[in-house]
Amino acid sequence: MLNRDDAYNRYIQWCEFISDNDLIEESKKLTDDEITERFSDFISFGTGGLRAFMGAGLNRINIYTVARATQGIANSLNYGAKVIIAYDNRIKSKDFAETAAKVFSANGCEVFVFDRIMPTPLLSFACREMNADLGVVITASHNPKEYNGYKVYNSDGCQICPEAARILEEYIASVSMYNDIKWNRQEVNFVPESVISSYYSKLSYPDLSNLRVVFTPLHGTGKETISEILGRTGLVLHCVNEQVEPNGDFPTCSIPNPEIPDTLKLGIELMESVNADLLLATDPDGDRVGVAVCDESGSRILSGNELGVLLFDFLCKTREIPKGAVVVKTYVTTNMVKTIAMRYGVSCIEVPVGFKYIGDYIGKLEQKGMLDRYFFGLEESCGYLPNTFVRDKDAIATSLLICEMAAWYKLRNMTLCDALNDLYAEYGYYLTALKNYEFYGDLGRQTIGRIMDLLRVNNIEGWLVEDFRDREDYSSDMLRYTHDMSSITIRPSGTEQKIKVYIATIEKDEASANERMNQLNDFLENHIRNSNKVV
Repeated sequence: MLNRDDAYNRYIQWCEFISDNDLIEESKKLTDDEITERFSDFISFGTGGLRAFMGAGLNRINIYTVARATQGIANSLNYGAKVIIAYDNRIKSKDFAETAAKVFSANGCEVFVFDRIMPTPLLSFACREMNADLGVVITASHNPKEYNGYKVYNSDGCQICPEAARILEEYIASVSMYNDIKWNRQEVNFVPESVISSYYSKLSYPDLSNLRVVFTPLHGTGKETISEILGRTGLVLHCVNEQVEPNGDFPTCSIPNPEIPDTLKLGIELMESVNADLLLATDPDGDRVGVAVCDESGSRILSGNELGVLLFDFLCKTREIPKGAVVVKTYVTTNMVKTIAMRYGVSCIEVPVGFKYIGDYIGKLEQKGMLDRYFFGLEESCGYLPNTFVRDKDAIATSLLICEMAAWYKLRNMTLCDALNDLYAEYGYYLTALKNYEFYGDLGRQTIGRIMDLLRVNNIEGWLVEDFRDREDYSSDMLRYTHDMSSITIRPSGTEQKIKVYIATIEKDEASANERMNQLNDFLENHIRNSNKVV
């Protein structure tokens, strides 16, 4: 971290170099404090790649920081390496994709770019389908409109894991933004339409003509692909007109995250007005999907955990379970998955937080000749993968599976709520909640580290604590406290400046679970916030 004078010198060098008119004008208006904040350090490259506010500065996403990252990554590749690039609907996403394509091409890579916005799962699929060496997606997923990002995928179509990210970060750190970047673009190709058609061909399209569905892509990339696959099933599809067209300003939802109830408001209103069976909502880059359901008691938003256990149980009920089958979940995903897995003789594998670890586990199965054992993968934040030809969460294939599940239960005069209640009656009421503590700027990053250190040495009296930081199978900072049938799991976000706290409990019924959850919430606030461990 540089001091104020050094940051200002970097700012002067930046202003003398840049040629982008928007960035020039923005740079002129920066205050002294903003200069210090934006030029004290470069944007970090982690397991989520790059993700930050767009704008002028070394720790912002702009064409120059994108070019620097791309040059570093290109330096790690062999000459002639095949690279595929996708981008979403966000402001500047296409510009950043073009910048990355220019730099990769100038470094001798064979570059393919999708000719229009495309969901992340298609990039993952294309990496495998086209035998690529590397994939890049320009997206900030479900973050607000001010953000953008740069995610990197390996030849398996899996987002890179920590060790690969660390190596790339070293390559990027060695690049001078002002002297080392090659910009003289050679030839760039478009990804063939046959790749998209091949993805569609790998899905099954049951007759779902008994189903009425509302869909919203939340102004993102999902319109084309979701409309295509659902249209092949015969179901009645209603789209949320205010949100169906791509728009990087996200005018109807300030945070385009299908986990947030306010984000689903328009979709729920349409679902109720047309008497649809369910609402599907995909995030901007089309890898997460959220669901709301209509039944006799009104509308209900299913949590990521609830939808996940419904899908897993449905697959167990309706598919042939292979010998040695595994379901793969992240550590913070509901343990109800484990209980259902035991019922059906499926092994439950737990991996660190981040869907890349699920994709990586599939790759390890493939290397051992055991790919057929993969049955399902899920994470609590609305991420699911019902296949192995994609190696990241896939809202496209999952949306099709959700509709198949809803239609299957409808034939049995049941809603998804009915099905979920039956699971709770059989296995116990598993209730989960997520709390976020947000921090901002350089001070915020330091505060997050301090909080985790304090939590590590000040354990909760009477609770067992598990520290994941030093485990061989876990590379991130995470703590889990357990007591009786309840747990509190605390970890810094890998992509945002926040601490995420996952609360889970198991009781015999909903009323008891809610009562216990309220107690845990109060306990959490008193123990953590009031003891100045979270500020």
